Amino acid sequence: MAESNLDLARKLLAEIRLNRRSQTPDTLVKAAQLLDFEIDRSRAKGSHWWAVHHKGHRFPIPTSKNPVRVGTTTSILKVLEEVLNDVSPG
Repeated sequence: MAESNLDLARKLLAEIRLNRRSQTPDTLVKAAQLLDFEIDRSRAKGSHWWAVHHKGHRFPIPTSKNPVRVGTTTSILKVLEEVLNDVSPG
């Protein structure tokens, strides 16, 4: 993963943490993609997409709520921060 993507991901995750109540599905998708998650829209049943990481992490991103509920955003944020910590050098 490129260092520039890691820097962008760090900044975006910090921003999401500060503003958890106002996150859109698109913002969460962008953060996931910066950390090499693939967004699987084909498995969705219309109300969510799946973010799938090649190391086995996965989570649903709800598309029917805008903004995404704060509890859901917090759960997604924990997974994204775990992946970021795993791939960050040092």
